Amino acid sequence: MIKTIVVVMLLGSLSAMAQPNSVKLERGEKKFKPFSHYSTMKAYHLSWPIVHFDVVEYDVTKELKPKKEGVFRTLFRAGPVQMNKTRKAELVWLSKAILKKSYFWKREIPLFADYVFYSLRFIEKGDPRFKAIETLQEVKEMLGSIDTEAKLLLWITASEKWYPAPYSYKKEGKLYRVRFLFKQSCDTYELLCYYNKNGDVVKNKKINQKHIKECSEIMI
Repeated sequence: MIKTIVVVMLLGSLSAMAQPNSVKLERGEKKFKPFSHYSTMKAYHLSWPIVHFDVVEYDVTKELKPKKEGVFRTLFRAGPVQMNKTRKAELVWLSKAILKKSYFWKREIPLFADYVFYSLRFIEKGDPRFKAIETLQEVKEMLGSIDTEAKLLLWITASEKWYPAPYSYKKEGKLYRVRFLFKQSCDTYELLCYYNKNGDVVKNKKINQKHIKECSEIMI
């Protein structure tokens, strides 16, 4: 019961940070849309000859076993491939194959040893089998130059370990300036991170920091 409360609190906190009541956007700044909006291959212009891919998350125990067999929450999905019994079995197998502590795309649930794992599965032109990304470098190679909104959001989702979902972005010269919103202890603030076309953060700046006067900590 306590575990459920903590997880709900965490998810609620991240949701609140990602969807604030009011953030004044600058001219040329655009708010990121929900993951489901980026659902066409045209939005990505991938370097690899991929005709279909998706990114899913799923819960894993501390022993690195899926909590519920084949239960995935889809973040990104693009391409025309329809699921059937055989393809679903492929996806379950692939998701089990990447369950390693050294795997790059996972997040530990605070206070507990359980994890949320993320898997990017794809089908290349001329090969009907699903494959899975195994390293962050493969994500970078698959995306190529970061030159679309969809690529930028997917790269940030894969590469940032602790930041909440990015709120907005603005193109500044050859860089993408991305706005993140945080609530940390009794402070709220915004962080601007500048990404180049390779997906590297070349600089960042904290702005609009505010202290919450009436701050209480919830002890469990």
